[in-house]
Amino acid sequence: MILEVDKEMFSSIPIPIPAPSIRDEISNLVLKANALRDEAWRKEQDAIRKLENLIANGRVVEAKAQAVDEVSVIGELSFDPDAPPIWELVAEISAQVPDEEWKKLPTDLARRFDYYQQQKKRDD
Repeated sequence: MILEVDKEMFSSIPIPIPAPSIRDEISNLVLKANALRDEAWRKEQDAIRKLENLIANGRVVEAKAQAVDEVSVIGELSFDPDAPPIWELVAEISAQVPDEEWKKLPTDLARRFDYYQQQKKRDD
């Protein structure tokens, strides 16, 4: 039974070192990934600014009123590959909610959402 690990034990384990071409390929992939993260962050910030401007200018309420008219044109919409994913927008918006508000939510809300939704309907 081993009770302690020392540097001699580690030094006895052979660690393969990839060929320079493989190391270069891995390095390039890491650099590309970092560039994509930076680009994604910038797009997220742009989306936040646009959403905040819409809210500040009261255009969100207006958009709600127009939603019924826009249902008929949904089939005409095209995919925008540059649009931020909805989960990123949700994460950005939810990050603005103060911690004390999050603490008011039940810890099992995700698992028992239907239950809490029914409770709310009964209370109304």
